[in-house]
Amino acid sequence: MKAKATGLAHQAQDKLPDPVKDKAAQAAEQAKAKAAQAGQLWQEKAPQPVRQKTAQGAQLARDNRNLLLAAAGAAAVVWLVCRRRKG
Repeated sequence: MKAKATGLAHQAQDKLPDPVKDKAAQAAEQAKAKAAQAGQLWQEKAPQPVRQKTAQGAQLARDNRNLLLAAAGAAAVVWLVCRRRKG
């Protein structure tokens, strides 16, 4: 399935004009730079206890990725059901 998705992504990229590809690459590079800058600012400004708790939360999320994805999926289903009932 992953190989099929990769193949489809390559097909879509082949159809895009070069200026669009260049603009997308430039935007991705800018996003990476801004994310790195934000991470550096976080390291400088956040108090040590907050950074430690954040690191613990991130590690817990990495260790329990499947459970986290299942919970997010369940929350999305509940949101869609509630949205459908109201609309």
